[in-house]
Amino acid sequence: MKSRRKIVFVPDTQDSNRIHAVAAHVVVPPCVLTARLPSLPFVAALFMLFFLRTGLCQDAPEAVSAPRSVTASTLEAKIAEIEAADDPQDDSKTKLVELYRKALSNLEASASSRDAAQVFQQASQTAPAETQALREKMDASNALAPEDTLEVDPPPPLRELESLLQKEKADFAAVDARRGDFAKRLDEEASRPVLIRQRLNELKEQQDEIAAQLKLTPPANEGPATSEARRWVQETGYEALSAEIKMLDQELLSQPARVDLLKAKRDKAAASVVWVGKRVKHLDDLVTQQRQAEAEEAKTVAVATRQAAEGKHPLIVRLAEENAALTEEIADWASELDGQAAQTEETDKLARQLEEDFKRPRRPSRSGSTA
Repeated sequence: MKSRRKIVFVPDTQDSNRIHAVAAHVVVPPCVLTARLPSLPFVAALFMLFFLRTGLCQDAPEAVSAPRSVTASTLEAKIAEIEAADDPQDDSKTKLVELYRKALSNLEASASSRDAAQVFQQASQTAPAETQALREKMDASNALAPEDTLEVDPPPPLRELESLLQKEKADFAAVDARRGDFAKRLDEEASRPVLIRQRLNELKEQQDEIAAQLKLTPPANEGPATSEARRWVQETGYEALSAEIKMLDQELLSQPARVDLLKAKRDKAAASVVWVGKRVKHLDDLVTQQRQAEAEEAKTVAVATRQAAEGKHPLIVRLAEENAALTEEIADWASELDGQAAQTEETDKLARQLEEDFKRPRRPSRSGSTA
């Protein structure tokens, strides 16, 4: 064995993170004498790692602290306490109430966003089954002829027919309005993804701003109650932004299923428009036939009245003639009314067709305008 004088690193007895270099005689085994000693760069690297150790092992500061356990009941109690004070109009107390109410509003916004997110999440699970059920129901209803579902064989009296016709027309207007509503909602859904992504960017920027504010030290002239209230506003605001982000994420995730359901509802409403429209047309035809039959009958009665009055007292003849003329005028008026109703129906149909043509996307012309 040989002894060599070497520099030995020993830990500090007061601080384990520190070491001291001391000179000492070290007994070196023969097998070690033949080993290759570390190079100078290697030793320098060890020194650098040691001095960097303290900085690397420190915990990184949090971007934003976790929201405190402030609740709506706590904020409401704080507000009630200030409002019950002797001088609730004090400026500092007024500012505190404003901050408490703002934090309370943030908590309400968070709850609303969480509820909406849950609705979107449920829709993504239930919408596919609802869509399939609607499609199957539509297929089943197509097997029935609309005219066969009306109990008008034999035809009821004219007044009953007219009342039934008015009811069916009201139903037609309702299902047509529903179809238009579904079509409008589908158009709105088509633009939602772009708007949602824009809003998500805005929300994340606002979160970064709040995170930066939470790192700042409260002003020296600000009381502890105001600093606490201001921090509650910031923390609940951050929470509200997070809840809105989750809600918008759920809206995006559930949109395909919800759009499919809206399309099924729109198609069902459109099918109902056709189905009810056929019932209206059938009833309208029956009413027209009934009116024409009654008009022909009235004319026949008028002719018979004239014939029966021939050769009688001139006053009776004149009264019979006036009665017959009035009967014929009523019959002509009924026929004219039917003609106007048919013309109105054609006009309404043309107006609806023009409206649909106007809403339909038009092809751009070569010059860049629409055709």
